Amino acid sequence: MVEADGGGALAVGGELDEAAAETSAAVHSAAECCASGASELFVGTKDLIQFYLAADRGNHLVSATYQTRPLAVLAALRQAVDSGRTAEVPVHVFALGADLDHYVQHIPTRNLMMCTAELKHLATTQCSLAAQFQ
Repeated sequence: MVEADGGGALAVGGELDEAAAETSAAVHSAAECCASGASELFVGTKDLIQFYLAADRGNHLVSATYQTRPLAVLAALRQAVDSGRTAEVPVHVFALGADLDHYVQHIPTRNLMMCTAELKHLATTQCSLAAQFQ
């Protein structure tokens, strides 16, 4: 996998495979990246939101400004999905579980996935609950 940057995407071995967009510059380069032959584009919302809002979600002093559904981010996600659709490249959007329903309604893709850390937490919680009833 290569990671898209402000200038488009970095190719490995002269051929572009998968690309990841987690910054505003990468999202704005998505059309070029997809047109260059990316087989898939993965968009991570947590870092993308952090870059758009200039808010560190891990810093308790400013984390209150970290919102997961700002209009600018929704527009950027739509742009990435539209870029993929135009180039016939699948675009996969990774989002927080609490935002999946919102994104389903506002982003023209069905390739939405929950973040890995949340899935692990959910699985651990479910296993703990199941163990209590055995």
